[in-house]
Amino acid sequence: AINFLMIGATMGAVLFVMLLALLFFSTDSMRRKPVFILNVLAILTGMTTAIINMYEEVHTLKYPTGVINTHVALAMGCFTAITPTLVEAILILRLYSVYPPSSTARVTFVLIIGIPVLVVIGRMANAIVYLVNYAKTVQQLTSGAASGNILMTSNLPCVRIEWSLQLFNNLYCSSLFLFKVYQQGSLSHGPVSLSQRLKTLFWISVSNFVFPLILSVVQLAIYANNSAHYVTALYVEQVNIQFTIIGVVFATVWVAEGQWADTRRQETLGRTTQLSTLPTTSITSSPSRK
Repeated sequence: AINFLMIGATMGAVLFVMLLALLFFSTDSMRRKPVFILNVLAILTGMTTAIINMYEEVHTLKYPTGVINTHVALAMGCFTAITPTLVEAILILRLYSVYPPSSTARVTFVLIIGIPVLVVIGRMANAIVYLVNYAKTVQQLTSGAASGNILMTSNLPCVRIEWSLQLFNNLYCSSLFLFKVYQQGSLSHGPVSLSQRLKTLFWISVSNFVFPLILSVVQLAIYANNSAHYVTALYVEQVNIQFTIIGVVFATVWVAEGQWADTRRQETLGRTTQLSTLPTTSITSSPSRK
């Protein structure tokens, strides 16, 4: 219980800071974009998951032999099943932004966007089947440990299917997105240096691709090796869910911060230009009296 409490408190605090940073650096036009709205929803969903997790673990610590609220356990199961799919929708929107239908061949566009959309639909169907089965057995709960047991050791292969599809979708979307971003950056000749482009690409790839991919492989390997180690797999899963949200939002904040800095730079340049074009007045000295 203490480990889950620490994960929920730490990741929830980081998500709150990310929400403040996202709201601060975003512009009015950016706040109206679907990717911004989905980022905010992802943060709020992650914070809600962290709050429910902390409530559940505090209740377990205070009442070790008490019966846990089944509604809380069911809510935790719903957020755990749905949150990763919501984050994947942000990755699909990013693919759509770098592979727009106006400049992408129709067949290529359908393949690039259609595959992750089908994966998301399959994950949603799998989550529904999983939650229906979980709701039927949630009445058997006697403790938080029992909720984790039912959550992970169901006879249905929903957990393996979900984590496998999550691993595939993350690998697919992130690889295509990073390839396109690198291609556009290498072909552009703007004022941004190549080292700066590589630095940006590095941080986006690390936060959105490398760490979530590693965590997905680890949690799937632990659970596939021995489902009795469901607690360790749950640790990794909770960290992976929150870290995936943080990574996706981090990339958005990175872009928003760059746009915010460019806007401030242009405003400063405009004020400097206006000051330089103001008419100057010459002061002539009156003749001195002798």
